[in-house]
Amino acid sequence: MSNDLEVNILTKSALAALPSELLVNLQQAIINLDLEQMQAVIDKIGEIEQSLARAIEACVKKFQYEKLLDLITSLSDKL
Repeated sequence: MSNDLEVNILTKSALAALPSELLVNLQQAIINLDLEQMQAVIDKIGEIEQSLARAIEACVKKFQYEKLLDLITSLSDKL
């Protein structure tokens, strides 16, 4: 995945549109470094917004966990 995809699609507002349960599950999977759980959550996100799921998956594959956690944490009012 290109960096453009991540920048344009992986945004706070895009994540905010997801159910809070998915965000909490993704956050927990990242904190626990549970790759299976991360993929399971990404798959569920893909059922809602495929391009966002691909952007998240690209970050996971590049070990950009902090970037994802920062975005999720910025939505703490939703969690």
